[in-house]
Amino acid sequence: MKILSVEETRKIDAFTIMEEPIASIDLMERAAKALTDNLLRMNPDENKWIVFAGPGNNGGDALAVARLLTYQKRQVECYLITLPDQTLSADCDTNRKRWEALTGASIHLITTSDQLPKINKGSIVIDGLFGSGINRPLIAIFAHCVQHINTSGAVVFALDIPSGLFSSDNCCNDPKSVIRATHTLTLQLPKEAFFYAENSEFTGNWEVIDIKIHPEGIRRAETSMYYTTKDDLHPLLHHRRKFDHKGTYGHALLVAGSPWESWCSSIGSKSHHA
Repeated sequence: MKILSVEETRKIDAFTIMEEPIASIDLMERAAKALTDNLLRMNPDENKWIVFAGPGNNGGDALAVARLLTYQKRQVECYLITLPDQTLSADCDTNRKRWEALTGASIHLITTSDQLPKINKGSIVIDGLFGSGINRPLIAIFAHCVQHINTSGAVVFALDIPSGLFSSDNCCNDPKSVIRATHTLTLQLPKEAFFYAENSEFTGNWEVIDIKIHPEGIRRAETSMYYTTKDDLHPLLHHRRKFDHKGTYGHALLVAGSPWESWCSSIGSKSHHA
């Protein structure tokens, strides 16, 4: 499985939209359906959900998920977090209108921290503030919302990526402005940041959700990073007969080493004794 940059991810989305073909709003709906199915699979008895949506396409995903949960007779509180007079992305605005058409009520608009709702401990929160395109720390109402969610004690499901987390290198990020998710449901392919130990406190348990991105677009995408999955390994595993010799099926090469600090310490110790 490939691990792609933000730029390459955008390319495969665009390829799918053009070659399938499918409108971007319909691709968002397909992603939201896959996300909702998995949220309900993981929480079959949960009836009440709190959804936080941002002004971009990740927010559009969240608003679509909120609507689909409502179709399933779940109670949903929906909050749209924006700066004053901020323009929504086209698909986010479409899903805002679809929510209002379904419920007959406006989404709760949050522009200042004093408007943030109370979140009871143990509540189920869906984080749809921002997606993988973020490349600088969150500020203003967005940072306040993240901190509000993180201190609530809620169970948090991040859509695609925890809001505020950069998709690759986070050395210049502000950890106080990153969602600490319980679970992350990432779309189609994992992000590079998921494979760094220091980010596990933000991602929680993550899994990949297939949204049927065009396979040719994925095949063409350029990357030097791959994630080995069961599907990759399965064709390499041959059927064993009861009395086959262990060498019949080849050999395994294991390349390993101790942590760099331990290696340096052992070299220093040997040098000292010498």
